Amino acid sequence: MNIFQSYPVAFIFALISALAMYIIAPPVAQLDKLKSLQQWLTPRRVDKIFYLLALVALIGLPTHALHNYDSFNSYHDFADFDGILLGYLRGQTFSFSLYRFNPLLIALIPVYSVWANPKAILIVQSLGLAISALPLYWIGRKQIGPMLALIVAIAFWVSPSVLVINQAVFYEIKLAVPLLSFALFFLLRRRYVPFFISLGLALMLKQEIAFIAAGFALFIFFVQRQRLLGGFIFLAGIGLALLIILVLYPASAKGAIYPQFEQRYAYLGTTFDQVIKTLITRPDIALAHILVPTKIEFSIDLLTPLAFLPLIGWQVFAISLPAWAYTLLSDLPQQTDPTFYYQAPLLPFLFFGTIYGIRRLLDKSMRTQAALGVLLIISSQLYLPSTWANIFSPSNFVLDAHSQLGHQIITQIPSGSKVVAQPELFMPLSDARKFSVVEFSPNIDHRDAQSVFGDSTRAWYAFQKPTWENLRASGYFESVIETDGYFLLRAKTLPPGKKLDNGWIQYESAGHIQIDNGAALLGYSSAPNAFHRALDANYGDITLLGYSILTNSNVRGGDSVRVVVEWKANRDLGARYIMLAHLIDSRGHIWAEDDREPISGIIPTTSWRAGGIYRDQYTLALPRTMPPGEYAITIGVWNPQTGTRLIAQDAQEIILDRIAVSKDTTNIPADLLFIENPLRVDMREIRFLGSTQLPEQIAPGETLALGLYWRAREKPREDYQIAVQLVDRRGVIAFEQIDRPAAGAYATTRWQVGEVLLDWHDLVLPTSLPSENYDLIISLQKSADRLSVGETKIGQVIVRK
Repeated sequence: MNIFQSYPVAFIFALISALAMYIIAPPVAQLDKLKSLQQWLTPRRVDKIFYLLALVALIGLPTHALHNYDSFNSYHDFADFDGILLGYLRGQTFSFSLYRFNPLLIALIPVYSVWANPKAILIVQSLGLAISALPLYWIGRKQIGPMLALIVAIAFWVSPSVLVINQAVFYEIKLAVPLLSFALFFLLRRRYVPFFISLGLALMLKQEIAFIAAGFALFIFFVQRQRLLGGFIFLAGIGLALLIILVLYPASAKGAIYPQFEQRYAYLGTTFDQVIKTLITRPDIALAHILVPTKIEFSIDLLTPLAFLPLIGWQVFAISLPAWAYTLLSDLPQQTDPTFYYQAPLLPFLFFGTIYGIRRLLDKSMRTQAALGVLLIISSQLYLPSTWANIFSPSNFVLDAHSQLGHQIITQIPSGSKVVAQPELFMPLSDARKFSVVEFSPNIDHRDAQSVFGDSTRAWYAFQKPTWENLRASGYFESVIETDGYFLLRAKTLPPGKKLDNGWIQYESAGHIQIDNGAALLGYSSAPNAFHRALDANYGDITLLGYSILTNSNVRGGDSVRVVVEWKANRDLGARYIMLAHLIDSRGHIWAEDDREPISGIIPTTSWRAGGIYRDQYTLALPRTMPPGEYAITIGVWNPQTGTRLIAQDAQEIILDRIAVSKDTTNIPADLLFIENPLRVDMREIRFLGSTQLPEQIAPGETLALGLYWRAREKPREDYQIAVQLVDRRGVIAFEQIDRPAAGAYATTRWQVGEVLLDWHDLVLPTSLPSENYDLIISLQKSADRLSVGETKIGQVIVRK
């Protein structure tokens, strides 16, 4: 259940309650008990209450974060920052780590020099969140009085946004919360020197803060009327952003374009100047990407708990508009998901804006103060026992029996082992500093690991369940511990035999030689495993005894499919064969292939002996550009000396299995794409990126297979079709083929923003087509009326009989 779902109801209830309090406040205030309480709650006592609660937050938030960490609720991302800091300790220089500009991480080196453990920076992160309420209370005490300021501070500490940011994964942008809070405090007090220090430190956290600096500059320029100072900060902020994006990152990444544009803002352009140009000339495109339900809901989720008071304190809230802009313009789904950490830079402005919103509404009457207090208490759900139970529940601080058992099992893993670990179990193994830890992946051969550690009760096991079960049934690992969902496996002792390169084994079994490259999956026994599919396909010289196909249960473009096969030599072989593993569509297009000699050429078929069993595995890397549909996994054998394929069961290729592949709809960075003929042409919501290689010459009656690359700049609003035309020298269309993308299997109405599609068109040229040089034209048309929305020439085709 979304932790934010009850906010709209709470807001309506808050408005009704505030109105009721405004009406009944005068008579209620005359009650003796309330008078006594009001007299007792002097400003000094409220201060003491606040600092006592601050102490509770300083202890509670780190304790809660550490508990989540020890409960195996952290992930591999944390290890990246751990590795950066360990590198700094070893003398490595600063670089653009993880596409981030984060030199302030160097300031954490003293922490790591005392305790080089991920928990150390997790504590720093939580302490930063706790102290963020200090400047909030200090400014609120002056502007709206101690009691309302206390309510705002408590609302900050217990807000779901803070609890989300306090999760057991470190990200440098989370440290922006305290730094921006202090920067706001000093700015509103017009103490510019400490303001510069706070903002300067924040600028060293991450490149996005440079745009927030521009928001501060505009506030100084227009509200505080410090023209020179505001202009200087604006130029400095924008200048730093440009320096990072256009100079520092390309220099560090060997000329690569700043990746965030391709990953998050591809519909606006792939470079900074393209993004700015689109924002200026086509604001409708930007609005179409902002005014979508998920982003509207995200904004409401952040504003509703504060009763939309930040909007009333608009002058302070407006400082954060650059942060709102880059957040809402992004098409990275997590960036506008309130259960992620991306809202961290927005929080200080939301809560400081709340204070100034209250001040704008506040008058000297007690009834207004009471009504506003009730409004904030109820809208932020401070009145609910469940809110406090969620924070102070013993389960947040005491490890349950299942987590304790997990830590006990870790102690059973031999020191120095290479451990394959489930994502949730990665960090506690990593911070032990005595294992080489690898996160489990269905796309990687893990047979060189000494131990495997997983938990079948957790989410990532269920997500990758088929591959986990294949690994556990492989015969290569044996169980050491199986309890309460946990399993600890260790590599079996190798059978007697000759060890070849890269861990492959040659050994005797039943009087025959066996070469085993699929050991991690097929085991050492001569009998097939439970998941091994018998086939017995006889190619004459060799027989395909069986195979296994390993992949996730839900395959999509960008994944890998591993095919493990077991061959038998029917006689001593003299020919040198190449094995062909392919993934093909219904039209025969090869989308993935792994063609090579057995066992990467180390054991060619010329060395195979009669009766020998040879196990091998192939990896089919699915391109992220492939359309959804059903694909066939095939295996074949090719003789390069004769240039022919061997025949088995009346077929040159045997279909091992058919798998359904879904489309990868994420943004694909340009540097991950290889396009043979790149050509960028914008056609409304869609960008043409280029094509596959064109043939030098083709004859009438032959098939011209043409692959076209398309990117959705924004969500396509129309059902488009593609016309591929051959235009002669007179400008007459001599041949035309029209079809929807992927032969009608993937209509543009299904495309998502930023995704890229490789769209094949098979043009069977008429036998009557005259010999000539033709221009090859691509036209994107509306399916309803064939109205073209864009076209481009992509090359010339020479037709010769």
